[in-house]
Formats: sequence, structure tokens, C-alpha cells
Amino acid sequence: MNKLFKIAVLFFVVTVSAQSKQRYQDSIQVLISQISSDSLRAAEYYKAGIYAFQPLNDLDLSRNYVDSAMYYSRISKVKDFEAKCNFLYGVINRYEGNYDNALEYLNRNIEYFKKKSIDKPYALFQIAAIHGERGDFESSLKIYYEILRIFEREKDSFAIASTYNNIAADYYEMKKFDKALVNLENALGLFEKLNEKKDIANTIRNIGELHLVKKDTLKGVEYIEKSLAIAKDINEEYEIGYSLYALGNTYVGNHPQIGLQYLLEAKSIIQKGNYKSLLIDINIALGQYYMGIENSKAILYFEAALKLAEELEELSPKKKIYESLSSIHKLNGNFELALVYQAKYIVVNDSILNKENIKTINLLEKQFETEKKEKEIATLSEQKLKNETLIKEQRQQVKWLGATAMGVVAMSVLVFLLFKQRTKNKRQNELIDAISETQNMERKRIAQDLHDSIGGSLALIKNKLEVASDKENITKQDLLGTIETVSKTSDKVRRISHNLMPSELIKFGLVSGIQSILDQIDKDHINAQLYAHNMEQRIDPTKEIQLYRITQEVIQNVLKHAQAKNLTIYLNKYAKHVSLMLEDDGKGYDHASNGGMGISNIKNRIEQLKGTLDIDSSQGRGTTFNIQIPV
Repeated sequence: MNKLFKIAVLFFVVTVSAQSKQRYQDSIQVLISQISSDSLRAAEYYKAGIYAFQPLNDLDLSRNYVDSAMYYSRISKVKDFEAKCNFLYGVINRYEGNYDNALEYLNRNIEYFKKKSIDKPYALFQIAAIHGERGDFESSLKIYYEILRIFEREKDSFAIASTYNNIAADYYEMKKFDKALVNLENALGLFEKLNEKKDIANTIRNIGELHLVKKDTLKGVEYIEKSLAIAKDINEEYEIGYSLYALGNTYVGNHPQIGLQYLLEAKSIIQKGNYKSLLIDINIALGQYYMGIENSKAILYFEAALKLAEELEELSPKKKIYESLSSIHKLNGNFELALVYQAKYIVVNDSILNKENIKTINLLEKQFETEKKEKEIATLSEQKLKNETLIKEQRQQVKWLGATAMGVVAMSVLVFLLFKQRTKNKRQNELIDAISETQNMERKRIAQDLHDSIGGSLALIKNKLEVASDKENITKQDLLGTIETVSKTSDKVRRISHNLMPSELIKFGLVSGIQSILDQIDKDHINAQLYAHNMEQRIDPTKEIQLYRITQEVIQNVLKHAQAKNLTIYLNKYAKHVSLMLEDDGKGYDHASNGGMGISNIKNRIEQLKGTLDIDSSQGRGTTFNIQIPV
């Protein structure tokens, strides 16, 4: 749901015709060069700052113009414009996420006009939005209702409607959908009286999205289609694009082709303007559509979205993009690249969690402050009959103790969260390093196989061909010997390929894959049996591959070290997990010794799958591996 913010109407009316950014910059320079008054230059630069902010959506350009406006405001000593520049600085910082700087500038604006007995609800409007974006909806709503009374006293219908819209957005985030709907309907009624079609389209679309969240798809689509018709009537590109995107997201689940057409049309319109944030969402939606259908195209859309997200420094979309790219590369069998994107996803997710933790701490401080004030009031009521000196002393004690306690609570929470986060990050880094080490070992083993086996065979073939080429008459026996060597080399390549990714695993699943390992074992060396239950339906391909590798590692350990006569494997699928148990009757090992690199690799793979491992082993009585992986 979009929050409304109409800077041109809510603060200072600016009338300029729509034009390209470069043409607009050139026209401003020409205009300024023709003005000799510093105060008029301040006014023109300020209006240029607003236009650069909206509709050009260029925060850097807007800041440059406001810098110039502030300079000429100070030279001409026009304090009103200086205060207005502080407002616009506040807005720019808010949109950049620099909330502390934004509040400082906005409060300067409020203080200046308060001295002149002028209410400035527009700055308060921004402050309320900042509280909402920080998750402090109680403070946000309190300010919105305060400025709503000011706008009603001034009979500013447009500002009232905009405030209703933002109140609805807060209630939406609080999941109080009925209250959100009431405020949206209030806003819509006022916008319709004013015939503000762009804002009518926006509010109707917000109502539609609210109905979608409430699982009323038919009504949701009805409102969004109505919003789209209005937006097309006034040729408002952003509203058209957003409505098409909303419809595409709605249809893509049950009617994928219809959803795809809406999304492609939305992208075509939105990329013409400078609406980068919405373009990120559209590219992500298109990437998700093509996942599993045409992965190369999905990657292109995700990479386009990632480029924009990095430019705008937006974390939430980067989280979705990295997770999706990791999944795609897993599907493509590129596990190394999948792991890289998984690691990036973890880093971004941790950053988002840290921001959410800061929001939580802010809320805890707010609640603590409220409780402290309530206790102070109760204390003052009980002490009314005591002398004035005692009351002052106790008041001071309560304040000191309350402030100290609040500081201790806030600091304790912060330290705990930081410690927990660092511990989590350390373990994640250790896991990534361990997985990388496992991959490096597998690469070395493959390289050794290729060098020792394939390399030697190819050298022999080359030698035979060179000897044959020196002969005047090549015999059939010469050719047959070379052909036999080529055939053996081909078998070795097939064996190495089979070890990397057996066809039985790919075509028929985990049971066939494990059975193919057992079929290669010499029956005279060890009797190996597999018992599978409820494995008719295949599980996630990534988990199949990892479980296959784990089984392969355990079997290699048994064959090399256990001196066992029998190996039994049990593979069972339950409602929420897959159980893999491997038992041998070999010599066992000292569990406290950790069992070397092979056991370490097994543990890392299981941890990657968020599973559990229980090893039961001791000298002389065999070993049992009990593994459980969530499905």
C-alpha cells in the first residue's frame, strides 16, 4: 500500500510543465541567469528542488537545487525560505532513510514558524511518516490525528484526504485492516469531491490491494481494474504501471499467461519514467515467473532488479533477489554460484534483522518511558499530603532510577541482540568456510582421478598412434589395441561422471541413486542392503543430492576403515522429515575423536540442510549413523 505525499500541494504550490530532466535543468539555468534579485533566485531554486523531487524523482538533483536556494535565502536574509529549505532537506533525508537528519531539519522548520504563531502541519506530516517507517505506529497515528484537526480547522480537504490515506497505511501495517479500509474510504470520498483523479486512482488501488490481503480476490481485482481505467483516462503513467503490476501479481498464480502480459506491460510503461523502486518489484515478479520455466531469462530479470536495488541501496528486494538467484543456480546444478548467492542472502537478511531489532529496541524504550511516567504520576498522587521538600527529593529519585533502569534495559537488550547476531554470523561464516573446504576437496579428488586415470590413458593412446604412424603398414592388430585403450578410457570417463552425478539419481531419485552405489560394491568384500519406505514421491532435488553425497561419504568410510562384513541402510520418509540410518558391524571408532575430515564433511552437509545427526559408535561394536532432514 502506498502512502500519499504530495509535496507540491502540501507545502508550496509549484506550477511547471512536464519536460525531460536535461531540458528542465537547462531552462532553470537560463531563468536564473536572467534574475538579479537574490530572494527571487532563492524562490526559483526552491521550486526547482521540489520539481526535481517530484515528478523527476531525482534526490541528488533536488538537493543541489535546495543548496542553492538556501545559499540565496541566507544572502537575502529571507528567513521564510530558509525554513522552507529545511523542510525540503527533511523530506529528502527521509526518502534516503536518514531519519535522524530528517527530524533535525523538520524540527527547525517547525520551531521557526512556531515563533511566528503559524502552524506547520506539513512538517509534522513528514515526522509522522518517519515514526511509521520506524515501526512506532502509536506515535505516528498520534501526530496524524493532531494535524488532521489542524487541516479540518483550515478546511483543507486535500490535506485531510492525504492524512486519512496515511493513517490507513499505518493501520494496514498494524494488520488492523477494517480500520485501514474506513480511512481509505474517507480519503476516497474527499478526493472524489475535489475531482483529484490521480489520487482517486491511487486510493481505489489501495482499497483493492487491501481486499486482496483480506483474501477477497474478486473485489480486489474489481477495484484495481477501476483504478487502472481512471489512470488511463488521465494518462498517469505511474498509476497505470502500478495497477498493471498489481493485476499481474494477482493473476500470475492461477492464470500465468494473463499475469505475464500485465507484468510485461507494466514494465514497458514504468521503465519510461524514473520510477526505479517500482521497476525493481516488476523485474523480481518477472524473474519469479520464469523460474523453473526459462532460467536464463529469469536470471536476466533478477540481475536487472539487483542493479537497481544496489543503486537505490534497498535491502528488502536484494534479499528476495539473492534467495531467488541461489535457487535458480541450484536448479541449474551450479552449486558453487548458488552458495555465493546464499551467503549474500544471509548477509542482507542479517542487516534487515538488525534494523528490525533497532525498531524493537525503540518500541521497548517507548513502552518503558510510558510506564515510568505512569509510575511517577501515581507516586505524586500518594505524596500530595507530604511536605514540598520530600516530594521534590522523591521525584528526583524516581527520575534518576527510571532513567538508569531504562538505560540498563535498553543497553542489555542491545548487547544481547548484538552478541546473538555476532554468534550467528560467526557460525554462518564457519559453515560457509566448511562447505567451501568440502568443495575444494571434491575438486582435488576429481582432478586426481582425471590426472591419474584419464591422463595416463590418453598418453598411452597418443603413444600407440605415434608408433603406428611411423610404420609403413599399419596392421589391424595395431588399430584394435588402440581402440581397446580408447574404450577403457571412455569407461573411466563414464565412471568419474557417474560418481559426480549418477544418472540413476537424476532420473529416478534417491533410492535408485543409493542402490547404484551398493551395486558397485564387491559382494565378497561386504554384504550391503538398502531398505526404503514411503519414498515413491521424490523430495527436493537439492536435498536428494546432499543425502546421496552423505551416503556416499559414509559408505567410503565403512569400506576404508570399518572392516565390516555387513552394511544396512534404512531410508524412510515421514510427514515432516526424511530419516536415513546406516549401520555396520565393523570395528567402530572413538566418537570423541570426531572421526576425521570425512565425518566433518558429513556434519557440514547435514547442518546446511538444517538436519540432525546422531552417531552411536564405540571400539569393537560397529557404528550407526542416524540422520534426520526436514522435508
